[in-house]
Amino acid sequence: MHRSLSFLVLCLCLTSVSVAEVHIVSLSPDDEGDFISHFLSVDTTSQLHAPDEIWNRLVQVETRGDHYHGFIQDYLWAGITLKNASQAKNWILELQNPHVNHIHVYIREHSSSEWITHSKTGRTTQFHTRAVPHFNFAFDITLPQNDKIDVLFMLDKRRSSLNYPIRVYTNSYFTTTKQRNYAFIGMYFGVFGIVIFVTLVAYTITRRSVYFWYLCYVSTLGLFIFTDIGLAHQFIYPTSATLGGDTRVFLSYILMITFNVFTITYFDTRNTLVVLHRVLLGLTFILVGIALVHLFFTDFTRENATYVLFILYTVIITSFSIAILIAFKYLKIERYTAYLFITAFSFILIAGTLFILTEFGFLNRPNVLFTPIQIGSLLEIIFLSGGLAWQVRVVEKKRQLTLQKVRALENENLRAYIDGTERERIRVAMDLHDDIGSKLGQLRRNVEKRSFAVEAISDDIQHIVEDLRFISHKLSPQGLRITGLEDSVRYLVSQTNKNSPISYTFQVVDIPNNMSETMTVQLFRIIQEAIQNIEKHSEADRADIQIIYHDTELVLTIEDNGKGFPITDEPNHGIGIENIKKRVAILGGEVSFFSQPGGGVSILVGIPH
Repeated sequence: MHRSLSFLVLCLCLTSVSVAEVHIVSLSPDDEGDFISHFLSVDTTSQLHAPDEIWNRLVQVETRGDHYHGFIQDYLWAGITLKNASQAKNWILELQNPHVNHIHVYIREHSSSEWITHSKTGRTTQFHTRAVPHFNFAFDITLPQNDKIDVLFMLDKRRSSLNYPIRVYTNSYFTTTKQRNYAFIGMYFGVFGIVIFVTLVAYTITRRSVYFWYLCYVSTLGLFIFTDIGLAHQFIYPTSATLGGDTRVFLSYILMITFNVFTITYFDTRNTLVVLHRVLLGLTFILVGIALVHLFFTDFTRENATYVLFILYTVIITSFSIAILIAFKYLKIERYTAYLFITAFSFILIAGTLFILTEFGFLNRPNVLFTPIQIGSLLEIIFLSGGLAWQVRVVEKKRQLTLQKVRALENENLRAYIDGTERERIRVAMDLHDDIGSKLGQLRRNVEKRSFAVEAISDDIQHIVEDLRFISHKLSPQGLRITGLEDSVRYLVSQTNKNSPISYTFQVVDIPNNMSETMTVQLFRIIQEAIQNIEKHSEADRADIQIIYHDTELVLTIEDNGKGFPITDEPNHGIGIENIKKRVAILGGEVSFFSQPGGGVSILVGIPH
């Protein structure tokens, strides 16, 4: 290209052609893939004109090509004269923008004064109509050595941003470059494929919503970039002449919607950052609204594309700002999860900023295969995947801690069960030894001395049988299934009154006969446990038990007039109170304890039904 510049300088020095003349670019063997955009003579018109008329305008204007024009409302014309100083005969001109709506290429040989329409293509034409199959627009030109041709481009991308980087290759070098580009693109989307597959597997296994929305986001991002490069027109809808126009815009809507929802689920903002959650959710609904307006009022949005894009970019920038604010707030909750998001987000934020600046014409598009938005997107998903992987680690760590707590609770419950069983065995052994054993011993002594009457022996045996029945009933109240809760409790109270200095009373109001066996057994055990606690700890002389059946719940009250205890010391009153709590929990009810020193203890149990 340096030789081309030298040739131009020489031409300008040796001829009287004005500075405004259309540039002549000399093609040399070293000019393989060089840009010629800055040599173009450029003009715009509000209407289409004949090539001769435009060429004459280009000779008069002083505007030279840059390759970026920002938002444009008119047709853009770009002209150049090519001279072949090489032995290569076949050349390719590549326009590195797959999103130009209409492209007309005109050629005029210097041996002729007539313009020939070389190509009519663009995003709004079917892919198979392109002379050179490529994701960018490529035009083959035959130019013998030392010959010249005039090339005129008409580019139509009105009401949108336009960039037109044009490169020139020999045919063989273009083929090599194209193959290399497709190889890089394949590796690029291979990373996307791996991330999508791993995320799909993670969602299938865990069913966590964060993986679902990340899968939607990465898939949409991959499809957006696939379209942005121009591959969608080549491989997804090659026979369509209409899908290319709005595909990128709608993918932008979906991309930001899925990004916002992913951010919400990633940080669980519903529970962690409520205010910012509502703001980001509101912005998401605004994006949905803009997308619906674009969908149902397509002509209006096309006519006002500049304003629609301005609103869209404003919402996008605001969404990004809220997302980064959420990430910094989340540092106080789980910093590594937030750090990975912030790192990933910084790439896409820088890339997005460059993209918007180029859209509005403040910056030129970089002349590389992958644009900043494409490179930033790839880095973003890599770090976001790392953030999700770290979340898995955090969740697994929490799960292990929870399992440890569950195991500890299970061990505690097992220990309590064993302790309770041992105490019950000791109590039964003491009852058998102190009561049944002593009575049987006395009966044996009477029999040995033959100092007994048959009636007395019969009464002693009957008392022993009743005592055994009482002990057995306390261990396993089988009679509950037959006699019901009321009769079983009355029998328990009557037997307790016989052997206790405490006077127990029992009152019942409207207990149904169809209570479940579980409720019957658990209520009996609660009363039994409460009586044992009163006997051991209360030092009372009176205790009252009441069961009242209301429309919506069953209420059990147990009160004594004993010494009571400070309510703050309630957990220190042993396994009895804990057993009562657990049995009430089994029934889905609630229990309250009321006491004060010297004021006795009141237990209130409510069981819904």
